[in-house]
Amino acid sequence: MLEWVKENVAFLTLAITIVGGGFALLQWKKQIDIKRTEFAYQIMEKLRNNKEIAQTCYMIEYGEFRYNDEFHNNHALEHKIDELLSVLNYVCYLLRNRAIGKRDFSIFKYETVWILKSKEIQAYLWNLYHWSQRNKTPCSFQFLIDWGLQNNLFPLNFTTKECQTFIRRKHLNL
Repeated sequence: MLEWVKENVAFLTLAITIVGGGFALLQWKKQIDIKRTEFAYQIMEKLRNNKEIAQTCYMIEYGEFRYNDEFHNNHALEHKIDELLSVLNYVCYLLRNRAIGKRDFSIFKYETVWILKSKEIQAYLWNLYHWSQRNKTPCSFQFLIDWGLQNNLFPLNFTTKECQTFIRRKHLNL
């Protein structure tokens, strides 16, 4: 037996190293999953428990938000809407760059979908999108817009200036 061990010491060392490496890889992957979950929870905590963001969500959900001429003159409201959209844009950025997976994103999907289905939010995003295009600057909520387009939440011609859904709702930007 001792002779066999001497002859196969390199093989045994390699086998033990592989098993140890596999165990370390599993632990590392588990840690990454835990960090992702904690990160997603922090963002969800902000969406649900930050008083201003939560109120803004409800305002949109219950149809109380209107994108009209007065919107851009109400800086407090514009800030609230922008803060909410920024959080959702960041989540879409993380998804696009694979910092979170589809399973992690599913936590945010409900809020993201119903906010993007709001015609008022769509009109605001349409105006921002086309203002950015005209000024050759990145759109503030491009990752959110891209996700909405990929998931067919916007009219098919959203990216055109002639989108009949929004053409009569140009406010200051175009």
